[in-house]
Amino acid sequence: MENLLNPKLTNQERQELLLKSLDKEYRQKLKEHQQKDPDAFCFRSYWKVNRDDICHFNKGARNLETWFDFDSDQLTSIDPTMDLVLLEGDRVEVGEWDQTYNRWSANPYQRVLVMNTNAKFYGFRPEEQDFVLAIYICTDGQELMYPASWNEDCTPKEPFYLGLLDIPLEMLEAYEKQRTYQNLWCGYEVYNETLSTVINGHQQAMHQREKRKTYKKSNRDIKSFTKSFQGGFGA
Repeated sequence: MENLLNPKLTNQERQELLLKSLDKEYRQKLKEHQQKDPDAFCFRSYWKVNRDDICHFNKGARNLETWFDFDSDQLTSIDPTMDLVLLEGDRVEVGEWDQTYNRWSANPYQRVLVMNTNAKFYGFRPEEQDFVLAIYICTDGQELMYPASWNEDCTPKEPFYLGLLDIPLEMLEAYEKQRTYQNLWCGYEVYNETLSTVINGHQQAMHQREKRKTYKKSNRDIKSFTKSFQGGFGA
């Protein structure tokens, strides 16, 4: 068992270690999923929100200067009457070690996987791990106003994952009544793949910036050397 006193463990990570240690049923379920996918994990809760809530959270994410936020146009193309679901991912509290950014956190946040249901959402079934939706046909040109939600024939588009979003904890606290605690074993493949893609992309971009800085410095040194000795090596 990992050392619970490790200072770089978050509170969430400690809770997960304790749960695996104390809850045999949970530990067995996790083992079954990780036999199929070693990176499998369980979402411990979810929030049901709407499009305007996501826009609100997205502004908060921009203030964090996070790598995980959305383009505003992408959000406004979603019908505001549709329900969206936030699946609880990594949580980092103030003063905890943030593995994503390799630093001690000054800005606490909850990372979530956002699913646009393109319907009205009524929860996850306890066993099947799929969800209950109410689907309807749009009217009054909604298909033109909200192309992320409607097909041209006025039928709703399939549910899809928007991606990951880092929400300031203080903003999310006001939505506790919209939160449901339930173990969910779906969507972790999307979470892990998106997390890896975004982090690798930013790391490569930072590496390229460092290379350009080194190249510019090298050029300046060469120019300085050339200028200093442009008269030749006199005897």
